[in-house]
Amino acid sequence: MLELADRHFEHVSRERRSAGIWQTVVAVFRSAAAQARMAISLTEDASIFRDDAIWFAGATKGLYNGEAIANGATERAIQRTDHVKGLINDRRTRLMAFRNELGQHIVPQLRKAIDSYLSACAELFEALEEFKWGLLEFEASQSRISTGYFAQTPEELVAVFERLKSDA
Repeated sequence: MLELADRHFEHVSRERRSAGIWQTVVAVFRSAAAQARMAISLTEDASIFRDDAIWFAGATKGLYNGEAIANGATERAIQRTDHVKGLINDRRTRLMAFRNELGQHIVPQLRKAIDSYLSACAELFEALEEFKWGLLEFEASQSRISTGYFAQTPEELVAVFERLKSDA
């Protein structure tokens, strides 16, 4: 599963670059034709991001259903997830600033495409965050239980807190 996750992480990086190229073209020429082409590119990227968000949501369900993952693979996937979330946030911030910079000179088609792209970014970010937490929970479920720090009843939980307090 994590090999497939790598492919989806690459989608995000690749699509982010293509949108950035059009942002540069529109910033330089500010023509309606350049804005229309950027709108098409953003719409395509938004569709891919939504597909990736659906994939990550399904992968998260797979984690909760006990799908096998090789030992140690979760740490790298968590790092990649955080990296891609950073890319998404960066792109979102830059695109909102770009939209504001164009102001009244933005064509409606591009404004709608930017809004759709930002929405897709939010969906993908949320799916990635859930995937990360799924990985963390999977990793935790595979960990050894430390003696004296495990509780199954309220009384045992109180004993664990007392032990933690005395260890501090």
